[in-house]
Amino acid sequence: GKDLPVEFRLEVSRVMEQGVALLETNTLRTFVGRQVSYSFRRGEGDDFEEVRLDLTPLQIQGNLLRLHIDLQGEMRTGAIPLFLNRSETMLTGRSTANEFEAVSGEPPLGYRFTVTPVF
Repeated sequence: GKDLPVEFRLEVSRVMEQGVALLETNTLRTFVGRQVSYSFRRGEGDDFEEVRLDLTPLQIQGNLLRLHIDLQGEMRTGAIPLFLNRSETMLTGRSTANEFEAVSGEPPLGYRFTVTPVF
């Protein structure tokens, strides 16, 4: 049903040649059917980066959550700007970590978003 609370643990990490560094951890709280968002902007000019992640829990079925994710933005980690436009609906489990990478180049550079639903 609607109005069931859902919490997302969101870890934002930087993906670098040396490895992955955790930048921040957030807790996003919402309800089934209601979108919650995380975004950041940093830099300017040739270094400008902007990322927005929208999470919409659609339905809880037992230990499963039907989740819509939308990842938009632009990044400047490589030589060429990377434009993000990813939208998908997925099934995930209770307390299951789901990784979404926004990386480009070789070796890959950029960001990793780890989304763990708690419901």
